[in-house]
Amino acid sequence: MLVLKGRPCFTDFNLVPLGWGTRFSPWLSVMASVSPWLECVCLKWMSVSDADLTLFTRSFPSFCDLTLMCCDEFSNPAIIAELYKNMRVLDLIKNDVEGKDEELVNWISRFLETSTSLELLSFKCVNSK
Repeated sequence: MLVLKGRPCFTDFNLVPLGWGTRFSPWLSVMASVSPWLECVCLKWMSVSDADLTLFTRSFPSFCDLTLMCCDEFSNPAIIAELYKNMRVLDLIKNDVEGKDEELVNWISRFLETSTSLELLSFKCVNSK
C-alpha cells in the first residue's frame, strides 16, 4: 500500500495558500514509471482530478483498492465506478467533489453496472461544491 499526504490538515483554517503542494498528477507520472504493479493507494489531502483518475486506471491495470481522504477536484464518485472495473475496496472520507447535486445522487448504482468484485464501499461526509 502506498500512502501519500498532500496539504497539512490545518489547511482548513486558511493557514496554507490555495494549491500549495496538493496536486496528485506529478506523483502519478512517477508512480507509473517505477511501480506499475501497484494495487492499493491511500491519498490524503490532495487534489485529484478526473484526468488523474483516468490516467491512473491506464497506468495500473491490476489496481483494486483506493482510499481518498479529504481530497477534492474530481467531479463525481461515479467516475471511479466507471473506470475501475476490478475495484475491491473504495473508501471515500470527507471529500469535496465538484459535481452538481443531481449528478451525485445516483453514483452508487454505477457499481452495480460495472463492478463484479466490489467487497467494501465506504463513504463518509462526501460533499459537493
